[in-house]
Amino acid sequence: MFLSRYTALLAAPALLLAVACQSTTSEQQPNQKLAAYAASVSFPGNTHAEDSTNVGAVIEPGSKNVRIYNFGQNELDGSEVWLNSTFVYKVDSLPGKGVVSLRLADFYDHDGHSFADTTATVSEVQVHAGDHVWKLLGPINQ
Repeated sequence: MFLSRYTALLAAPALLLAVACQSTTSEQQPNQKLAAYAASVSFPGNTHAEDSTNVGAVIEPGSKNVRIYNFGQNELDGSEVWLNSTFVYKVDSLPGKGVVSLRLADFYDHDGHSFADTTATVSEVQVHAGDHVWKLLGPINQ
């Protein structure tokens, strides 16, 4: 009887540890994918950046997000959003007349460092889609 209670007491923390390790691994996996993507691309420096007249950025320091507003009619598919020409995040779509909110922690540089791990502030936001690079309106700090 004593042995079975002792075994149960030892098994419970081991089970909790196993569950915690599994959740930590699954949380890290998307970050690894984001870092790997950032390592595989470079800022398109050979493309002249155009000033955008209908896409803007708002930085939310409290929630550590950046919101991208597309005031235009056209959707931008398969875009890369760049912070300070260094940190990138791949966006499936920036819908026309829509907004996308992105976590600053999901932006990575070519060396696998997250923007959230730096002391930098966002001074410029750019979108790369197809053969175009646009400097967004802003960024405005909210």
